[in-house]
Amino acid sequence: MKNKVKSIRKLLRKIWILCGIIFTILLFVSFQAKGVDKTLLQSNDAVKVVNDSIKIEFTPLKDLNTSALLFYPGGLVDPKAYVPLARKISENGYKVIIVKLPFRIAFLESQKNELFSLSKELIQRYDEVNHWIVAGHSRGGALAAEFVKDENKLMDGLILMGTTHPKEFDLSNLNIDVTKILATNDGLASEKENIEYANNLPAHTNWVKIEGGNHSQFGYYSFQIGDNKATISRDEQQILLANSIIQVLQRVASK
Repeated sequence: MKNKVKSIRKLLRKIWILCGIIFTILLFVSFQAKGVDKTLLQSNDAVKVVNDSIKIEFTPLKDLNTSALLFYPGGLVDPKAYVPLARKISENGYKVIIVKLPFRIAFLESQKNELFSLSKELIQRYDEVNHWIVAGHSRGGALAAEFVKDENKLMDGLILMGTTHPKEFDLSNLNIDVTKILATNDGLASEKENIEYANNLPAHTNWVKIEGGNHSQFGYYSFQIGDNKATISRDEQQILLANSIIQVLQRVASK
C-alpha cells in the first residue's frame, strides 16, 4: 500500500512538473512578436536601425529632435513586439531605444542593476539628445518607475503604459513630466487599480485613457492570459499610443 502511494505521488509530481514546463513554453510562445513587418527593422534613408544584443535603436536621419525615448518592454515579451511603435515615433523625428531586459524580465536585483547601469550608459552616450524620457509597458513600466526614483536628475519625463506601478514606493514629489497611459479593457492593469495607486504619482501627472484598448495591444504579440478582449483594433490602439507619446516628447522638448 505504501509503495502504491509513493508511486502515485511520484506520478503526480512528474505531471505537475510537466504541466509547469508546458505552461512556460506556451507563455514564452505567446509573448513572441506577432504581425511585425521585417522591413521595420531595416534602415532606410529616413531612419537608421541598430539591433544588437542589448537594444533596438531607431535614429532619424533628418530633422532629429532634441528629446528621445528609452523604452522598457513588458516582462517576457519579445522586444520586437514594440518595433512598430518605436519606428512610428522615430519617423516623427525622435530617437527611440528599446532596451532588452536581462532574461526578458530583469527580476533579480543584479539584473535590475545591470539594466539601470546600461540605461545610464546609453543616456550619457548621445550628446545630441538634451531631454530623455523613459517609458515602459507592464513590467517595463514598473522598472521605468524604479529607474526614475533613483535617477530622476537624468530624466525629463516618465511614461507608464498598461501598469499599476508604482505601488511599493512614492513618486508624488517628482518634478519631471509624468504620463500614465491606461486602456479601459486592460485585464492586468485595470482602471480601478490605477486609481488605487494614483497618490504615488505627482499631482501634475497627465492621464491618458485609451477607450476599448487592452493590455496585449500595447505591443504586437498574442493575447495575454488574464487580459480582456479589446473593442478596438491593435492598429487603432497603437496610433493613439504613438500620438500620446509623441505629445510627451514634444512637450518636454519645448520646456
